[in-house]
Amino acid sequence: MVPGQPVFLFFLTRGRGARGIGARRVALYLAQRYTGLSNKAIGERLGGVHYSAVSKASGKLREEMNCDQRLSKLVNELDSQFKT
Repeated sequence: MVPGQPVFLFFLTRGRGARGIGARRVALYLAQRYTGLSNKAIGERLGGVHYSAVSKASGKLREEMNCDQRLSKLVNELDSQFKT
């Protein structure tokens, strides 16, 4: 991550590299947190992800955030962009 650069740019990437997978997990996590949609509806809107994968990815991100303070800080910084 580059200092002064918006945090969401860290997660943007093409393909399915490590950041691409992480970006999808963050998107699923935030969609669950803020939309009130079912896991099935979230999965359909994010490229046909199975509803169980939505739940699993969101849970995995929460686990990773508990173990990785840098990731937690990045996701929380991005999350704060949604709060009013």
